Amino acid sequence: MDVDQSFKYNKETKTIDVILNIIESEKQYISKVIIRGNDKTRDYVIREELPFEEGDLYSQSLLSTAENNLKSTGFFEAVEVKKHPDPISPDKCIVETNVLETRTGMVQFSGSYSTSDGPMLNGGYGEQNFLGTGKAVQLSLNAGRSLIGPGYSVSKDGSIEKLKRKQKFEMLKSANLSISDSHLF
Repeated sequence: MDVDQSFKYNKETKTIDVILNIIESEKQYISKVIIRGNDKTRDYVIREELPFEEGDLYSQSLLSTAENNLKSTGFFEAVEVKKHPDPISPDKCIVETNVLETRTGMVQFSGSYSTSDGPMLNGGYGEQNFLGTGKAVQLSLNAGRSLIGPGYSVSKDGSIEKLKRKQKFEMLKSANLSISDSHLF
């Protein structure tokens, strides 16, 4: 169905009349879904965000939902989903999805200095659409020094004794890798 709406303002009663003209239209089915503009993102990642597929009943609200879903991924700068008539069959239509991809990567560097431990360096790389698969990948590396001071022990009589050893610095290194897939479950 097609819905045509109009509004009439009544000054005397200070009300607005909403008029909805509902016109029954012929059912149309989606014969083909065309995806354009995705140089990096794979087709199946885009199709996961579409609430329809070939053979489904066409609805304008589904096109709006598809457009919103694709925009919310953060992979695209611009998204347009539109319908075209199918030249072969009048009861079918073609849905065209045009996307303009955006940059989804990030690089981070930071450093700090502690008067007791010394310098620390941190670096990281992240990609929200890794290899066009829709998976988010983040890698971070940390390096620095930590002071290892004299140790303590408890003697037989219960008193705390300071162990005799020199203070020294130890290199601390760590790496973190995380991979997440929003459609996994």
